[in-house]
This record gives sequence, structure tokens and C-alpha cells, in this order.
Amino acid sequence: MSNVDLRHLSRSQWVMLHQVGLGGDLPDGGPDPTFGRANRLRSMVAAELAGTTGTRLREFGCLLDIEVPRPVQGGSAAPVALGAIAKFGLPRVVMVQQPVLRSVELYRRTERAALVVRSRRALWRRRAELFVVDDVDERRMRVSGRLYGQRRSFTAAAMEVRLRRIAVLEGEAGLEPMGLFAGRGGPLLSAS
Repeated sequence: MSNVDLRHLSRSQWVMLHQVGLGGDLPDGGPDPTFGRANRLRSMVAAELAGTTGTRLREFGCLLDIEVPRPVQGGSAAPVALGAIAKFGLPRVVMVQQPVLRSVELYRRTERAALVVRSRRALWRRRAELFVVDDVDERRMRVSGRLYGQRRSFTAAAMEVRLRRIAVLEGEAGLEPMGLFAGRGGPLLSAS
């Protein structure tokens, strides 16, 4: 790509993109009745996370829920380690600001929680082809479970995109996608 003219968004352009383009509001702030409001928060939060951390599509789109910490009242920015999903697989750390973590938490408690419930049946039917995690060590950021009939363990940072796409957590209520930004049926969103 030669002669590409890259510019930063002004604050007003960002607000318009965030609230109107992704959030489905009209420019005057009211709801747009023609906008499909499904996954509104997911789109808005993903853009906030990407825009404030400088993560690439492959990086923020493949984050596991356990990798993004919960917000802390009065806390400072929280580190998120990117390993195998970083560009060229070169590890790096990005800092996520507390207001973004609060947005992520709202998404987790609302849209993501509803998607998890709706996805359980589809994930259960695909169980044999998934990495079914039954042990999560958040302190060490290590997950263990069954992958193609064998017991396997991985650090979250070492998990490549293809493994993250099929990683699900087995809990009391059934299977749940491990990806933070999961799509319909449970898998991580694709680039499209």
C-alpha cells in the first residue's frame, strides 16, 4: 500500500463513529429505529478497546474473556499481555484504561451474558470438535481441558487464533465461549 493518507479521528468524529456508526443512534442522540440494535454494546466496546490500546483486529478480536481484567474502583490502567495473537507472534503488553474496563464489564453482564445462554445448545452439539476447558488458573493465566480427546494445558498467551476460536469453558450451566467478543453460536468473531 503506497501513498496511503492516514489521519487520526477528531474527538467529534470518534463520538459520531462510536454513537451513530456503531451504537445506532441518530446524530441528535436519539435511537435510530432503522438500526439493528443487536450486538450494539459489543461493537462499541470492541471499538473502544481497539482505539484506546492500539490493538489490531486480530489482537482484540481474539482476546479471551479471562485476559481482560475486571475494573477496579480507583485503579489505574491494567496490563493485557498479547502473545501468540500479536503481530508476528511477538509478545507485547497493552494497557487498558479503567473507563474501558467498565464498558467491557457492562458488555459482559448484558449482551455477552445473553449470548452465552443462547449459545449453549450449539456449543454442546459441537463439543467433540472444541477445546473444552474445565480448569482455569487466572493467576498463572493457564487453561486445561480436553482437545480432540486428549488432556491439554496452555498458557493463554501461547494460544494461537485457531485454538482460541474453539475454546469453550465447561461450567455448571453448560459450555460457554472463552472469547470475549463471541458471535452467534459462541465462536469468536471472524475478520468479516
